[in-house]
Amino acid sequence: MVGKYNGITQGSLPNTSTNYVLELTDSTFNLKINGHDYNPECNGKWEIKNHILVLLCNEENDLGIILSSGYMNQQKFILNIKDKNTLILNNVVLKRIDNL
Repeated sequence: MVGKYNGITQGSLPNTSTNYVLELTDSTFNLKINGHDYNPECNGKWEIKNHILVLLCNEENDLGIILSSGYMNQQKFILNIKDKNTLILNNVVLKRIDNL
């Protein structure tokens, strides 16, 4: 599962998009979601349970980050593993673009 994955969806405003980038290393991850006027990011640990990839974000203690557009409110993500190169996050298809 280690690698870099990318997905894109229609944004919440006309003519905008939301880009998802997930980097998985041996046991940690970095998830970035870039949309119109927001770009939250979280780092944490990941694990696989019954063909499901579970991402658990590290707790953020910096108040400046918590109050910014870069804070990820959701702290746990469940992704379906379609195959070794494809993950699905909330109906967003993430395709492997690099083997880190």
